[in-house]
Amino acid sequence: MSFKDLPDKLMVCINRVPVHRFHSVYALNKMIQPSRVFPKRHREFRSYVKLRLTFVRKRTDIKNEAHAILSSEMLHLGDVLTDIFGKNGRAILVSRQSSTI
Repeated sequence: MSFKDLPDKLMVCINRVPVHRFHSVYALNKMIQPSRVFPKRHREFRSYVKLRLTFVRKRTDIKNEAHAILSSEMLHLGDVLTDIFGKNGRAILVSRQSSTI
């Protein structure tokens, strides 16, 4: 059974709502032939990639926030170091923190 073979009554419901919302439901219920269903291993891999992307974006947001805080405190390490989160940048930040205590 293909998408075109669905009853007209069902097609009326689809006209008001985007088809892509129902297509996966129909495929899972074996009402239509699935067009592309990845194996479970591939679906898991894709979810790991999406999760990693989320973590990388979050890390970037945190680093940007740290740059903004340091800039607001007039500590512009970005002008001196290429990466303030590298070995030398962290050493400067730790020494700066211990000198203020």
